[in-house]
Amino acid sequence: MNTLLNETEKAATPTCQLKGSLFTLTVLLIYNSDIKQLERELQEKVKHAPDFFQHTPTVLDISQFKQAEVPDFFAIQNSCRRLGLIPVAVRGGNKTQQMSAQQAGFAILPAAKEDAITKKAIAIAPKPVSEPAKSPRKTKETEAIVEAETTHKKT
Repeated sequence: MNTLLNETEKAATPTCQLKGSLFTLTVLLIYNSDIKQLERELQEKVKHAPDFFQHTPTVLDISQFKQAEVPDFFAIQNSCRRLGLIPVAVRGGNKTQQMSAQQAGFAILPAAKEDAITKKAIAIAPKPVSEPAKSPRKTKETEAIVEAETTHKKT
């Protein structure tokens, strides 16, 4: 009977739970797929603060890659891990680049918010004005404010 009770308790107790959370991650912006150059530059950065980079989860931002460029994500992953970084996801890039990243075991994150903000700012930019702006009308109230500010600055 104890065995049956233990089995029932086990079935009622979950073994895991998924929760959403926010984390600050280091983003490595990569400009091209030259692995040797990438590793040299990373070595220089890590040399100045080796403890900071140890076991650091990292997002690879490949938004600057040329459209036809498909990097060797396995090589990038190995280079990063040798230097203490743990690449976990890729941000940016086209479908082909993202598929290659997924084959290497990376998660795909949405594009950077800055990109969306920039696109929105361009889309809603004001149209150029062809006529000069009219100067505001003077009223007794605005003259009093200007006079008060001028008097205040003199003292």
